[in-house]
Amino acid sequence: MITIAGQKEPRATTIYAVNDMVDIATRTVEVRMGLENKNYSIKSGQFARAEILIGTKQVLSLPKSAVKTDAQGSYVYIYSGGTAVKTPVETQEFNADEIAIISGLSNTDNIILENTLAVHDGASVKLGDAQ
Repeated sequence: MITIAGQKEPRATTIYAVNDMVDIATRTVEVRMGLENKNYSIKSGQFARAEILIGTKQVLSLPKSAVKTDAQGSYVYIYSGGTAVKTPVETQEFNADEIAIISGLSNTDNIILENTLAVHDGASVKLGDAQ
């Protein structure tokens, strides 16, 4: 929702572009959005306050140490019938300790999280105690 200076009612809109430069002095940023203006009550450059609602998506996050990268991209090792299987994944930064897995895994995959430096594709793997 956007509230325009001098107008009572907030308006719904969609943001199309956000400038990547923040004005440090005013703590503002320029955005481009579509607004209906049939009565010409909105003027170019007019100040507005916006409440930006962002959708969320649930993703799997893993310790950064479990995700490896080579010339082909990011991957993890999955435990499958006693063998490590190198599995390509699409990732995105999540926080300082974890990385988000956007695609490449299912919720039933058993991901190898420890001793990944000693694991390679096709390696025999023995399960330890689950924590």
